[in-house]
Amino acid sequence: MKTTTLNDAPIEIELMRKELIKAGLELGLTAPKTLYLSQKLDKLMIVSICSKCIPFFPE
Repeated sequence: MKTTTLNDAPIEIELMRKELIKAGLELGLTAPKTLYLSQKLDKLMIVSICSKCIPFFPE
């Protein structure tokens, strides 16, 4: 798994969002893979948002 830095977060979020949409369309919104990708995207977005709120958040 690739380590994402905070500088890469917007790109990583967009790539994961596209992957999630593709999985949702192909597999359905309740498919295990779709749900997994959704949770993974949520976590990535939370880290990205928190890093902007907490200036000492480690990169």
